[in-house]
Amino acid sequence: MKRIFFLLLVFVLIAVFFGGAFVLAYPWQYYKKEQALHAKILRPKDQLRLEMDQVQQDEYLNRGLLTWKSLHFQNFDLIFPLKNPEIYFLPTPKWIDGKNILAGEYYHRNHKKMLSFQIRTVTTLKFDHFGQKFFREVPYAREILKKKTEEDIWKDLLKRDLKIEIPENWLALEAISTHWDLWHQVGGRELVYRYYLMMVRDQLLKDTGAEDFVASSDQTFLVFDKKETQGLAEGLRRETMAFYLNQKLYSLELVSDFEDKDAQKLREVFLRNFHFNLSDENETISLYAQFKNLSYDLKIDDAGLVYLYSAWSHSVNNKKILEEIIFYQEKNKNNFEFLNPFYEYTKKRYGNTLSDQVTEFDDAETKLNKKIGNEMQQDKKEMSEAEVDRLTPVQKTEHFIEKAKKDKNTDSSEKVLVE
Repeated sequence: MKRIFFLLLVFVLIAVFFGGAFVLAYPWQYYKKEQALHAKILRPKDQLRLEMDQVQQDEYLNRGLLTWKSLHFQNFDLIFPLKNPEIYFLPTPKWIDGKNILAGEYYHRNHKKMLSFQIRTVTTLKFDHFGQKFFREVPYAREILKKKTEEDIWKDLLKRDLKIEIPENWLALEAISTHWDLWHQVGGRELVYRYYLMMVRDQLLKDTGAEDFVASSDQTFLVFDKKETQGLAEGLRRETMAFYLNQKLYSLELVSDFEDKDAQKLREVFLRNFHFNLSDENETISLYAQFKNLSYDLKIDDAGLVYLYSAWSHSVNNKKILEEIIFYQEKNKNNFEFLNPFYEYTKKRYGNTLSDQVTEFDDAETKLNKKIGNEMQQDKKEMSEAEVDRLTPVQKTEHFIEKAKKDKNTDSSEKVLVE
């Protein structure tokens, strides 16, 4: 009987030992397995490759008056070339499925594309356990997350290193001792929170179709790196820059050539001057005022276009700004490259190009009506000139002053933009 009792006691002690060791080690071993599955997202990668120092950046940007300009463009501060001898900016707005897509491309003056961006639709991102059953149903996990603000979670997604050194063997005395130390040094709450951050990072990568992520050097935004080249030429890479505010994710997609040194310099300057700045309709008035202060030559050039495009980005339903863009760009006979994207956009959104000029986007009837209208305008102009000789000297002077104003397109003849 004593022998049976002794054996039973030994069995109980062994069960308690192994059971205790299991309870002590299992959470850490489970986390270790998840670490192996999500090795790429345990810590932010250093992939921005920002090698240019401040002096080099200043030299790149300071190439003359109005060479570069940082402007508030929708929800971001972006840097644009104005009268740059080497680089120009081409707006490429799109109207797709009833939505505005603001985009643009940076070209070398030899027309080689160096960089392009597209502002993505603002999405909702709520950190409500992120759909994970464990965080919904386990009270301990729910309580841990309730003590974290959403801003705290986003900051930790940007910078937290989630890796924990965990022993291989479950039952070795040294392993048991290490597991015991982990409970005291790291703790169960921290373990659960790190696991949650791992799951959120994994979901964000899936949502963006990316394979890696990296935090910006100032830790204000995440960069989701897409190594796949679907739809892209060889050497190009697509990255998504994401900012978080009040349960909203604001993101911009950037495409650059990682095999072109000049393109990478431009990318680096772009990222160093890239900041989150919520859109404000008052910026439309401010940017348009800056446009009006430009000389006439700059207004009809790509420099003026940058200001008007930025102004429109804060008020994308303001049709008058689009008319203004087309009106001024048509004054420059060499600007078809800049007009074409706006003709295509306005045709898709409004059913016409908002222009009196005949374009490839007009149907046959529209082209005919425009040609007739232009001919009538020309006839009217020629008739009025034929009548000049019958005017009095004072009337002739007034006539030529008005004609000069229209030809030069001074501010007195500009359209009213903001009501």
